[in-house]
Amino acid sequence: MASDYPKRESHFAHKLVRLMIRTCAAQEIGPGAALLVAVIVHTEDSKRYTAPVTFWNHQLQDVLGMSWGQLDRARKKAVAAGWLHYERKATRSVSKYWTLVPPQFAGVPDGACDCDADKVFHQNGERNAETEDGSFTDTEKQTWNKRGRNVEQTWKKREPSSLTLLPDPGPNPQEHVPSARSASTDQFELFWKMVLATAPHKAKSKGEAAKRYVEAVRKLKARPDVADPHAFLLDRGAAYYASPEGQTPYANGPAPWINKGRYDDDPKSWTRKDAPARSCVPGPGQRHPDDADADF
Repeated sequence: MASDYPKRESHFAHKLVRLMIRTCAAQEIGPGAALLVAVIVHTEDSKRYTAPVTFWNHQLQDVLGMSWGQLDRARKKAVAAGWLHYERKATRSVSKYWTLVPPQFAGVPDGACDCDADKVFHQNGERNAETEDGSFTDTEKQTWNKRGRNVEQTWKKREPSSLTLLPDPGPNPQEHVPSARSASTDQFELFWKMVLATAPHKAKSKGEAAKRYVEAVRKLKARPDVADPHAFLLDRGAAYYASPEGQTPYANGPAPWINKGRYDDDPKSWTRKDAPARSCVPGPGQRHPDDADADF
């Protein structure tokens, strides 16, 4: 109810959104729910925090670009996680909303957490002073005190938060450790380049081949006789496509070759140059397909 609407501090909307960023809230509740909370809290701000926010469902659907089901799921996640209060008296009544700070995040500072945050803020979210002992310079104090604010009280030191939910302040792509799937994708590119180099006539269905490659790597990792699945597939593939069979038109493409597990074949079986025997046996009075153009 409106009488239960909490009293807000100045710039509450900005602080709440920054807190959501710092605690990676979207990972827990999803981007849709995070957007819903941001819309509600900034609507509170536009009303000067005088009363709950009221929306009909179709209004929020238009604002958020969501279907009814998406809105319902996002709202439930935000409420369950403690970021949103939602109430509705009856089916045909307007909904009331206001945002909340989950209890577990009540003491988390809302400072910056981007790549340059360490130049302005300490790790715990407080402002970084210019002096070695962590105090503020005389120039800073004079500037702030002229504005009628006590700099020491404004930027009072707090104990660092024990939570480690803030995003990595330096997600340098060069330092990125690839996932198992992305590593398989990178290795598959080497495999595919090998096929292009040795048997370009079989370099087809790359997407399907990539899927089969990832599946084969997963299976081979469980085998004690294969130390490196990527090196195993690359070596066996190179041997196959360089073999007499691999150079023929009837050789398997990468996708079926991997799917059939032909990397476990005896390499000696790849030495044939002739086409496989035909399974079609002509009946009485019929000519063999290979003799279709024969001159009788």
